[in-house]
Amino acid sequence: MSAPRILVVRFAAIGDCVMAAWAATALRRQFPEAFIGWAVQREPVPVLAVPDLVNEVVVFDRRRWKNMSGPAAFREQWAQWMRLRQLNFDVGFDFQGHSKTALALRLSGAKRRISTRATDALARTLNPPAALAGDVTHEVDRAMAAARLISPLETPERPIMPNLDAEVAAFRAEFPGRLITIQTGATESVKRFAPEKWAEVAAGLVAPGTQIVAVGGPGDPEIPHDQVINRVGAYDLRTSMALVAASHLHVAADTGTGHMAAAYGVPVVSVFSKNRPERFRPYTTQGRIIHGGMRADDSDPADVIHAAQELLEETCASSS
Repeated sequence: MSAPRILVVRFAAIGDCVMAAWAATALRRQFPEAFIGWAVQREPVPVLAVPDLVNEVVVFDRRRWKNMSGPAAFREQWAQWMRLRQLNFDVGFDFQGHSKTALALRLSGAKRRISTRATDALARTLNPPAALAGDVTHEVDRAMAAARLISPLETPERPIMPNLDAEVAAFRAEFPGRLITIQTGATESVKRFAPEKWAEVAAGLVAPGTQIVAVGGPGDPEIPHDQVINRVGAYDLRTSMALVAASHLHVAADTGTGHMAAAYGVPVVSVFSKNRPERFRPYTTQGRIIHGGMRADDSDPADVIHAAQELLEETCASSS
């Protein structure tokens, strides 16, 4: 297949879109002249709007549409469906498998439709899930198996991500020495590690030449520790990505910044809760998983500290 027109459908969330970028990267490297489009909600766009990876991002602004009157919202959504159709895709992948993403793939008119899963009856009817070969437990491996249905592909070591070299250099200058970032929030309450527990982790990682910076979105908690630099809510998504990419170690719950760290080659410790780590862990060999129970708060800060120190020691040994 030469220069195919490829559609990726993965609406959300940010971390899931990062995981899907591994397959998109493999497709781009196999087909450098391909036209690749991505249908996505607005929030993950800064992660995907990379010309080297995607030719066009088609935004399905579902949050905006929910606040609009019915006919106006439907007209905007219909326009995006028709935009997908105008792009005349040869093949489309649904890496999410919800009815909303299944509908986008079906209405795109892609000549071949490949879905990695179906989470509801409508999705199953619109695009029956493909039979995938190999170990497809992890989301990255599942998407790669789907992509291999059109061509033999190697899983890239890391996906194509936004070039943040200038921003990373600025953060390295601002925080010289060893930089550890801690993402304090998560989308669901069961995924959140209490601020007091993050403070215990920070206390265990404080050391000469080390700076610990807390990051998070608006409404996420700050870390109550006098040696933590709190930047929670201070940055947009791109700048937060740059701070994570500048880190020597990133620590987070099961949330998007852990996947960003993996994508930029930053060692990462992830505190898991209800989700299965074997399916959703950051896709890296430089990672550690802490999984104490169905809630992040079931985990012991001492285990997080130990995993972080272990990773830092391994990183120092490999770089010396």
